[in-house]
Amino acid sequence: MRILILLAALTLAPLTTTQAQFYRRLFGDTTDNISPARFKAIYKYYPGQMGEYRFAYEKPLNNATSLEFDLGYVYNNYVRERFNVDNFGYELRPTMGVAARVSYRRYPKAVTRRRRTLNGIYRGPLLLYKYNRFNYDSYGYDTEGRNVVDERLRLRQHVVGLQYMMGRQINLARTFSFALQWGVGARVKFANMVQSSSEDRSWLLDRTPGATVFETPTSAIKVTPTAHLNFSVGYIVRNPKKRKGFFGLGGKVEDKKKRGKK
Repeated sequence: MRILILLAALTLAPLTTTQAQFYRRLFGDTTDNISPARFKAIYKYYPGQMGEYRFAYEKPLNNATSLEFDLGYVYNNYVRERFNVDNFGYELRPTMGVAARVSYRRYPKAVTRRRRTLNGIYRGPLLLYKYNRFNYDSYGYDTEGRNVVDERLRLRQHVVGLQYMMGRQINLARTFSFALQWGVGARVKFANMVQSSSEDRSWLLDRTPGATVFETPTSAIKVTPTAHLNFSVGYIVRNPKKRKGFFGLGGKVEDKKKRGKK
């Protein structure tokens, strides 16, 4: 979590040449001769993200590489239903949680050709952290016929994932962006059960999909492969054009100097 916070701070802060070189070397990219980025940032939203409101901020490192930092609010998640075996035993249930992602993107064609900033096919790794809270209450009747809580269960999940993503981003009129992305990865899930009334402890942990690596009566560690398909829409913030002279007036300073020498 500290690593995500550090990367978020570095991403949102103004990017220096030294930081850009550090990020490229970190991911094995030594193309230092690429032209500077023409965009300041791209603000995005992922409408196709299931069970989550996901917002993103893509910051160019240069004309062909970028960092994207995502934040999301999780409101639905797939869990195993105890009494319903439809949909392979899983269904969407209300949850509450947060998600954070950091990804590095490289646009290969921008290296060999003069393409527009952050436009075209891209690829790169993505790091995910997600926290989920799932509450389950089962109601019954007491001896006087009143509706009371018969069983109260709480499940907490910490999810860490690593993905390799590819996609195609299109810049529309240098103002809007549309991107389609796909990829594969794996996730490690740390599930912890908080239980106030029930002797059946195992079924709630079964609500966490994946292969069990470690398990106790109240917690479990599970691993699962993942496949991804999503799209995003965004708004492009362009770098302001730099004008030379007094308050941008008076034309180019270099031309005036040349005229003075003549």
